[in-house]
Amino acid sequence: MSGRSTLDRVLVPCVVGVSCLTLALSCAPASSAKNARSSSTGPSLSYTIAGIDGEAIESRAHRGRVTALLFITTFDLFSQAQAARLEDLYRSHEPRINAAAIVLEPPKNIELVQAFVSVLNLSYSVGIADQNELSHQGLLGEIQKVPAWIILDREGKVSSSGVGSLSLVELEQALARAEE
Repeated sequence: MSGRSTLDRVLVPCVVGVSCLTLALSCAPASSAKNARSSSTGPSLSYTIAGIDGEAIESRAHRGRVTALLFITTFDLFSQAQAARLEDLYRSHEPRINAAAIVLEPPKNIELVQAFVSVLNLSYSVGIADQNELSHQGLLGEIQKVPAWIILDREGKVSSSGVGSLSLVELEQALARAEE
């Protein structure tokens, strides 16, 4: 055994990932969102996701504001870049939005997810997937890749969704459509 602490085993990969974050942000194609769809029809989404801080992330708490849901993994550089991009948007967007990231990893990885959030300095809600999400029966159905997005209007209806990296401009446009 190497004698490394659990925290070292968790933080080292995150620090390496964050050091590559600039590379991921600059290399991500500006228009790489795949399978994007736009609409604000249908029922409002209803969800409750276990937050890593012990507080549930609930759809009813998101009503009244446009909401960006980001599905990620901690080990994917594009997920890391999109989590940071969502943080920028969450802090600066006018009017204020709701934001949450759902990490698609088993709940046993909670320490890794907490380190990920700490290293990226994320201030929005972060949850960890339950078995339905991991078995592709959750909010997005079958997620083919991460990162994946769902943008909800003020009523909680899907305004747009897709998979892949989105630029800050593309995210702003998706939010503007949801605000209409």
